[in-house]
Amino acid sequence: MAFGFQLLVSNVAAQEARIIEARTLFFQRSGDASDIYIQAPKNAYKISMPVESFSETFKCVLPNGSAVFYKEEGQNPDGTPKKVVLARTQVPSSFKKVLFYFIPITATEKKKQGNLLYRVIALDDGLKKFPMGHTRLLNLSSTPAAFFIGEHRRKLAAGKFARVPEVKKRDKWNMASIVCKLKTVKGRWRTISEFQARFSKRKRMFIVSYINPKTKQPLLKIYKDIPLEPEP
Repeated sequence: MAFGFQLLVSNVAAQEARIIEARTLFFQRSGDASDIYIQAPKNAYKISMPVESFSETFKCVLPNGSAVFYKEEGQNPDGTPKKVVLARTQVPSSFKKVLFYFIPITATEKKKQGNLLYRVIALDDGLKKFPMGHTRLLNLSSTPAAFFIGEHRRKLAAGKFARVPEVKKRDKWNMASIVCKLKTVKGRWRTISEFQARFSKRKRMFIVSYINPKTKQPLLKIYKDIPLEPEP
């Protein structure tokens, strides 16, 4: 009976801790930035912290469907490294490949979050949900945003994201317009960015609207996304 119980516990643990492929991208690095780790299939994995581009693909373990990012600080009584959690996020069970987008926690948020340095958004990075040639939008501003990507239109509430299909209406150089507007406190739409970009089935795009905390000016971050192969 005891053996059967141990086997049942082992099976449950295996189901709760699943392995996925992941990449990371940082909106900004925290001023308290240090080495950040996540559990990998065999040992701890030290993640890279790219700001302007995406990291390489790596495998990680999600206990109970949660991605836990930590730093090693000091030692436990048994001599093992003491883990201090810096960020965590739940990952839906349907996600097989994930992009972890790190956003530094503000001074106001730190009063509630304690040692946490980042808020992490887990985005489905699989080609089925986010095919090549498509564009992902994220509105980090505190007001609604409207995106005009070629022939596509999307309105996003604060903190929401969406996916835009491949742009079909392009010129002979594969260029199309991108326009972003934010809604002001007076209820009017203000254009914050308007430019031309080249679209291709060989890449994806990730566009983030936000308010610069120092200048209070609305801005865009644009990432060109060409997925890399997993590590050997």
